[in-house]
Amino acid sequence: MDLEDKISLFLMQYRTTPNCTTGQSPADVFLNRHVRTRLDFIYPDITVAVRRKQYLQKFYHDQRAVDRSFSEKDAVYLRNTTGKGSKWVPGVIVKQTGLVSYNVQGQDADVTFRRHGDQLRPRVVEDDPVKQMECLGPETPNETCASVEKNQGVSETSQKDSNGDTGVAPGLRRSSRIRKPPKRYDL
Repeated sequence: MDLEDKISLFLMQYRTTPNCTTGQSPADVFLNRHVRTRLDFIYPDITVAVRRKQYLQKFYHDQRAVDRSFSEKDAVYLRNTTGKGSKWVPGVIVKQTGLVSYNVQGQDADVTFRRHGDQLRPRVVEDDPVKQMECLGPETPNETCASVEKNQGVSETSQKDSNGDTGVAPGLRRSSRIRKPPKRYDL
């Protein structure tokens, strides 16, 4: 290599090396773009790898993602965030307030709760249409309808008891492990 080639190589290395103060190379500042060198050919383009990883991440997420969309008057279990009572409370969707936010009317309360779709679980309502038609008639006494509603409440509690835990939405599995208290101060 002659002297001119060595000077050109030195200047190319200097101009493509990032400055410690600015974080950019002199060529990047002057040309407003990155000048490609031999190192750029050795190391693969990061943007291709990032896009591939993002695509795979979205693909795997979409495989396991749960659709949490509800419509008005859907029966749901809503998460009880007060800490009192059962963990999941039955309710009905009143209105959709956002993409994944809903106003939910609790079954036992007159209050409307705002819940995210992750705090809601679908609930299957098992109603006997013959008994409902009997209660809808004007000549039916109130005592008969009250007994039908009472029987529906009993069936819901028996369904909860069959799961093993009260306040757990049907379909959720819980551990049946027997927990023992820790042995402390073993003397």
